[in-house]
Amino acid sequence: FPVTIFGGDFSYAGEEGAHASTGSTLSISSSNLSYSGTYGLYVTTNSKASAGLVNCNNSSGVGIYVANASSVNANSATANNCTGTAAIVVTAESSLNFSIGSATGATNAALFITQNSRCNAASATLTGAGTYAVYCSSSEVNVTSVTATGAGTNGILCQNGGRVTAVLGNFQKGGSPVSSDIVISDGGIIAAKSATGGLSTTANTGNYRDWE
Repeated sequence: FPVTIFGGDFSYAGEEGAHASTGSTLSISSSNLSYSGTYGLYVTTNSKASAGLVNCNNSSGVGIYVANASSVNANSATANNCTGTAAIVVTAESSLNFSIGSATGATNAALFITQNSRCNAASATLTGAGTYAVYCSSSEVNVTSVTATGAGTNGILCQNGGRVTAVLGNFQKGGSPVSSDIVISDGGIIAAKSATGGLSTTANTGNYRDWE
């Protein structure tokens, strides 16, 4: 059955700040899920959540986790300074709207999108990730107009047939462009017209369309 919470404070939870699973529907907009032990927001197994403006900052694990054919609308949410695998994980045929959101200062990845999933993070801020600002494998990610500077490994890594739209975004790791800023591997496709950052290969060359 549906659960609706507006303006709740579930900070400092030992495990999950909020959990929806097994076909659940959760509305938890404008709520505080910060400082969770494992997940700020955990949505899995054919569940849905409306989580606009939620605060999932400072999780000891993942800020927002969406898995197993689930979907979440977390427009303008925050998942800053998370120390787990990633600030945001979307996996196993799931989807997330994280437009205008913020996932800064992640110990590892900011966005980690895998296994035929989709993430819209247009105009989000993904700065200072320890490894990847955007990791996409076998999935589709929209990071148009994103600011994702200062990543430790790659601004974008797109691989295994994944598709990333990165038009007008800034994915430069340091003070000048390098080939590890925007990277494709194993059939990945990135549309990076007017994006800032070095490319791992020459634009529009190779066995598939690398850049647009």
